[in-house]
Amino acid sequence: MKQKYIRALLPPLVMLLIFSIFYTVCGIAPFGTKSIAWCDMEQQVIPLMLDLRHVFTGEDSIFYSAGNAGGMNMWGVYFFFVASPFSLLVCLVKESQMLTLMNLLVMFKLAVAAWSAGWYLRRRYPQLRTSWMLLLSLTYGLCGYGLLYYQNLVWLDLLYLFPLLMLSLDALIREGKMLGYICICSACVAVLYYLGFSIGIFLILYVGLQYYFLSDPMRRRQIAFRFVYASGCALLITAVIWLPSLLQVMDSGRVGTTMQKLRETLVFKSIGDKLALLMCTAICLVPLFFLFGKHRASVTPHTKWMYILLLIPVLLEPVNLLWHTGSYQCYPLRYGYITVLLGLSLVAEILTAPPEPSPAKGSSPVRAAYAMVGILTGLTAAIVVLCTRWYDTICSYTDTLWHSVGSFFLLLIPAAIALTGYYCAIRFYRQGLLSRRILTVSLSLLFALETGLNLSVYIARPAVEDTLYAQTLSLSELSDDQDYYRVRMERKYSHVNMIGAIGYNTIGHYTSLTASRTMQMMKKMGYSSYWMEIGTTGGTVLSDAILANRYIIGLEEELAPWQTITHTTECGLVMAQNQLCLPAGTVQSGDPAALTGMTGNDRIADQKALARAWLGTDSLVTSYAPTKFSHVTYDYTDGKHNVNIVDESADHSLSYSFFASGRQALYFDLFDTCEGAPITSDTYESVAVSINGHFVSLDYPEKKSNGILELGVVENQHVTVRVVLRHNVSVSSLGVFGIDLDGLSQALTDSNGAYVTASGNDITAVCTADAPAYLYLAIPWDPGFTASVNGSPCEIQTIDGCFMAIPIEAGENQVSLHFVPRGFKLGLGISIAGLLAAAGYLLLRRIRRKKPPFAPEFVCRLMQAVFWCVLVVFYAGTMIINIF
Repeated sequence: MKQKYIRALLPPLVMLLIFSIFYTVCGIAPFGTKSIAWCDMEQQVIPLMLDLRHVFTGEDSIFYSAGNAGGMNMWGVYFFFVASPFSLLVCLVKESQMLTLMNLLVMFKLAVAAWSAGWYLRRRYPQLRTSWMLLLSLTYGLCGYGLLYYQNLVWLDLLYLFPLLMLSLDALIREGKMLGYICICSACVAVLYYLGFSIGIFLILYVGLQYYFLSDPMRRRQIAFRFVYASGCALLITAVIWLPSLLQVMDSGRVGTTMQKLRETLVFKSIGDKLALLMCTAICLVPLFFLFGKHRASVTPHTKWMYILLLIPVLLEPVNLLWHTGSYQCYPLRYGYITVLLGLSLVAEILTAPPEPSPAKGSSPVRAAYAMVGILTGLTAAIVVLCTRWYDTICSYTDTLWHSVGSFFLLLIPAAIALTGYYCAIRFYRQGLLSRRILTVSLSLLFALETGLNLSVYIARPAVEDTLYAQTLSLSELSDDQDYYRVRMERKYSHVNMIGAIGYNTIGHYTSLTASRTMQMMKKMGYSSYWMEIGTTGGTVLSDAILANRYIIGLEEELAPWQTITHTTECGLVMAQNQLCLPAGTVQSGDPAALTGMTGNDRIADQKALARAWLGTDSLVTSYAPTKFSHVTYDYTDGKHNVNIVDESADHSLSYSFFASGRQALYFDLFDTCEGAPITSDTYESVAVSINGHFVSLDYPEKKSNGILELGVVENQHVTVRVVLRHNVSVSSLGVFGIDLDGLSQALTDSNGAYVTASGNDITAVCTADAPAYLYLAIPWDPGFTASVNGSPCEIQTIDGCFMAIPIEAGENQVSLHFVPRGFKLGLGISIAGLLAAAGYLLLRRIRRKKPPFAPEFVCRLMQAVFWCVLVVFYAGTMIINIF
């Protein structure tokens, strides 16, 4: 018994030892000061873990947060990024220790993955030697999926859950035990519902193949029924998670057309990045040489063909695209852990299969040993050369999330050598040319060299001393205002999600679940946006006032005259109070349905619409027409400003010369569309802009700074704005405009504001009105909101499809808004039904223990139909759509 426990603990303990040594050598916390957090871990995971910490400490609600996107549904976000049992550890550390926790969580999760893989291998292949089990389980824990994708920390939970799912599936098929499968399958969906799709497709194909390799009709019926019923129960049980989350995803700006993407994608797109993931675990490709031909080994047929089916998407991108529900932005093999585990399972079968016939004439153990020494020497030399001469090139992935052509082919060299070594070692062993001990030593050395290179490329390279996180934390608790207000930054001095994570309400947010209506509204209001990120930079004094951006963080020289410094930090940033600011709620007499609103992509016209809707006048905004064209042509047709360069060798610009009366804040805009979430745009780096000879921007707009450009404040003076073209432009919004600061100040003073507060998933507002009116709330609407005025339920109207308007009565009004995610109550009911269905079957099975379980024929037919449908659609339909 003691030996059994030792074998079980060996993989995680060795994994922890490997990481401890690696972290110490590289100076990574807690054995150093560096952090391995980068990309999505730095931009999304860490801020959301801080948000989750606020939930656990009772400071925030798991349903709703005002610290993201101006206020948004967080249920689906938490289950998209941080729904892991390991996330509970966030309660045990201080906010300043979050980077160290991220380093430890990667170590812990990969150690648990090695443990679960070891348990899987011991249970499924009891004849496998302990040393081989240890080696294969460590290989699984350190596979390319974990090393390349660890930035999405919750993805590592699937790495350790999947071997357990496979064991529970075996127990369901062989022994009829459904409880374990229901629990593990439910856990997979709960931890990562959006990657649960690929798991579901795998299960359908895997069980379907196993079904067809069975000859006993009764056994077939039993397997079909158990699988369908248990999977259905797991799906129902997790409905409270995936149903509201799915509705939120469908409401986001990321939804696209699958058919169009299948038609447009290249057949061999991203093949290098997909192969690079498998190349990190070269031994998982060894079965390809033992499944067919004269060296074929005896392996489980359904595992063999499932392995082949999972290698096809690596080569054919249309098939791979559908495995990802039709789209992905990066990380092109998100189910790669499945392929790796199947490959390692086949390796285990090959190692325990009957040996091959006698080796060919001339072969000898000595020659085999020399061959292995040569391969190991070659692999060592290749790694040394790559790390000393082309280290920056082979590490290109950690700069762009994609392998360059050079990095792929350079890394292909050690991967090919390692694959050759694994193949030769296993083949020599099967032919009796290598002893078990020499085989174990050879495989261990190959693993050590391969792992050392991978850790160096994918984890050591991005490890840095992170000063940005500490700088951002120093900005917390600079304001103690209790009512509802927002904070924004003049420039992107931190990741946008961190503003809310340190305790401030903000319009900034970056996840895949950012609501499309909020993204579009913030673009219309002039704020910067990139992909699914809403930035806090850009905008105007008017949009800042309406959005209750009461505090601004930036450098002192960046502040406007109406922004007064309140705090100074050690990092040089200051917090200033915006003196021209409305509360989050204002009383308006106009019916929101009758307002013209912000309906187009012309952001200058949208500024006038904002002033008209919230302040009752659009005279505050003055737009100016171009007065001079130098070697460019200009026309405005079909809602587009078209500016084309005439002479490439000459100066090409357009100028705006005008007299600015009064005190005005001047702005320039060049913008095309608020629709969608593009990564690139033809408008980027289109122009250089100067005012009175002083350049404000040399490359406007930029990918990560494309909001309305502030030119400065002028008063009763002549102004010349010159716009130098870098290339031709055709955009919806182009021009210079000014906002009357004195008029705006007076309009803000005359406005009837409300006192707004937020607590958890409740928002309250107190306001007075002389007659029936509307309370305009600069808070994004969501279908999950319900409202009441003075205790009576009322309907929420929307302003331009985004903000909320509440009808109020004459006199004093107490407005209350309560938020519950759309679909949550229905999902909860379905989950309860699923639990009852699972409990009912388990109870019935216990009562009918000696009788065969109920297994109707139609369930078999259903499973066969689904299996063939998935097989045909995924592997034939996608290619037909792509070709034709």
